[in-house]
Amino acid sequence: MKNRKNKISNLFKVGIFLFGISLFLWNCENESLLETQSNFISKVKNRINTDLIDLPYTKNNLTVDWNNYNIITSDGLEFYEFKTELIAPLKNSSESFNSPSFYVIVYKENNAIIIKYIEVRAYDYSLENLPIDFINLGAFSGSFRYFNDKGELENSEAYIEGYLIKSNKDNYLPIERNTLNRAKEDGTFQAKVQPCTEVPSILYVHETTHHYQDYYKASYRVDSNGNMVEGSMTVADVPYKSVYLGSTTQTYTYTSYSCDTPHTGDEVYKSEYMREQILMDCGPGYDNVTYDGYCIDTEEQIINKLEGKAECVYNKLKNSSTGFKNMMQKFDGDFPVSHLKYSVDDSLPDSVNAITDNGGEYIIEIKLNGNNLSQRTALGLARTLIHETIHAEMYRKLRSVNYKVSINDFPGIYDYYRRHKNWQHEQMAAHYVETIADMLKEFDNSQNTNSLYTDLAWEGLQNTVTWNNLSSSEKDRIINTVKNYKSTGTKTCN
Repeated sequence: MKNRKNKISNLFKVGIFLFGISLFLWNCENESLLETQSNFISKVKNRINTDLIDLPYTKNNLTVDWNNYNIITSDGLEFYEFKTELIAPLKNSSESFNSPSFYVIVYKENNAIIIKYIEVRAYDYSLENLPIDFINLGAFSGSFRYFNDKGELENSEAYIEGYLIKSNKDNYLPIERNTLNRAKEDGTFQAKVQPCTEVPSILYVHETTHHYQDYYKASYRVDSNGNMVEGSMTVADVPYKSVYLGSTTQTYTYTSYSCDTPHTGDEVYKSEYMREQILMDCGPGYDNVTYDGYCIDTEEQIINKLEGKAECVYNKLKNSSTGFKNMMQKFDGDFPVSHLKYSVDDSLPDSVNAITDNGGEYIIEIKLNGNNLSQRTALGLARTLIHETIHAEMYRKLRSVNYKVSINDFPGIYDYYRRHKNWQHEQMAAHYVETIADMLKEFDNSQNTNSLYTDLAWEGLQNTVTWNNLSSSEKDRIINTVKNYKSTGTKTCN
């Protein structure tokens, strides 16, 4: 994290405003505020007049949010950093800078209230839109312009990823990104000063580079022959996934002839971010990509890794059952709570038809047992897909509230979640049996009785309170129906 405290600034400053934070952190004894915060802020309000700032877009247009402020303690001083807001936002008119933000900085020095206005404008390539605060810049790249309490411009500074590159009284300091690398090579990443002593100050900068891979969606149009239309490729503005690859650290030594007492051996720790852009070229018909790099069908945006019989049952169920399709659509969109993935897993035990894995960061995955697919009936496999998709939908709802479910968002889940350890099966047994039966009836085109669909829907929901409340004869009928249909039901899908 970048820090501009005066210990570092003093190595390079000339005059009171040559470097950023030296304008605020002056050599003084620790001083405690005599007033309470509210009294102090009341006094400040009477002193602030943003209309004095020598800028055309702030007059009668800049308001201070007195309830939104940070107190930053540094070198015995307390700085009040107030956020502001433009009544009529300024449209960005510069190719080099983003739209401006303003800070009002207030502190006490020798019992006098000091007021500074800071205009902050990020460069278009900045990794962060705003600095963490006016002392800690983080990876911010941009321009700072400092105005006194009379609204007069006193100094401007340019930073790239927290490094001070240039400081003078120019209105704006547009700096290209590659300036930082050139400054490192020749040792001039801090502003130069005229030497006034033959004793050098030595600064050790330990720079840690964090390496990332950013996955972006790339899509394009194709002509009638399936060839890409030239110039039609587009790339998403926001990466779908960022993978952290670790860090490397390098130490630089900088020498400066400062007018102050020379310092030797001071150390600064800085961070950089190297990002590799990876384009996910999914091709025609796939206009989206997940955080894990899977291409998604434009229409459904569901990750389907099923093949053969399993894929046939899935497609038939999706096309025939409105209820099943409606469940899947909850996972649609460019940025859903989670993507839904269907796959086959040959490592599952024979006693398990499928599992729903909620462990993925951005994906809920339904895994069908690949060892028994050939023995499964088409209707039984459809029931498994419905059953597991209901599990996925329940997990999706939990994710949407960050697993802090309450009676105000999902009262049904809240009720079962707090009363039952096996809450999903308990809720399904009590409320979803008929829903599953209706989907099976649609899938099967009503070729069998309603009783058969209902009995098949009970599979996997035994040992629940609702199941235990059934009569012995009902339980026996259901168990026998499921067992017999596994032997006699149609095992092919077409």
